[in-house]
Amino acid sequence: MTIEFTRTDDRFIHGQVTTGWARQMDINKIALVNNGIANNATLKKLQQLSAGNDVEVEFYTMEEAKSAIRTDHFCKDGKYFLLLETPVDLLELVKEGLSIAEVNLGNLHFEPGKKKITNWVFVNQEQLGALKKIDQVGIRLSAQWVVASDAID
Repeated sequence: MTIEFTRTDDRFIHGQVTTGWARQMDINKIALVNNGIANNATLKKLQQLSAGNDVEVEFYTMEEAKSAIRTDHFCKDGKYFLLLETPVDLLELVKEGLSIAEVNLGNLHFEPGKKKITNWVFVNQEQLGALKKIDQVGIRLSAQWVVASDAID
């Protein structure tokens, strides 16, 4: 796999993803793993438009991503930005054999019952448990609002 950057962000593809992270790292593909988006043609089109003409977006349901990881067909042919909604989603892929060194926690919005980690990262108990398990397998966790800001360990 050639995953250059992994991020959880409940906004998915938006300006900071494309103009900030993807350009800064010379990324040419985004692997977006989300059942709701992968199964909705309109949302897929909006996400591709948000990525711009220079970045190809590959859409995966969770099951498609797991299958591609198991068969070693996930994130081939390019420099990938892996984008997921939550740490729970990431943990599912790690359990299937996804190998990454670090995950960047982007925007995870506040909802009742969520715990504040940073000014832009709020997690519920399930997500906090997933983060602990991700940390236990040796994947570095960092939170970073934008490319120009400092990462928080």
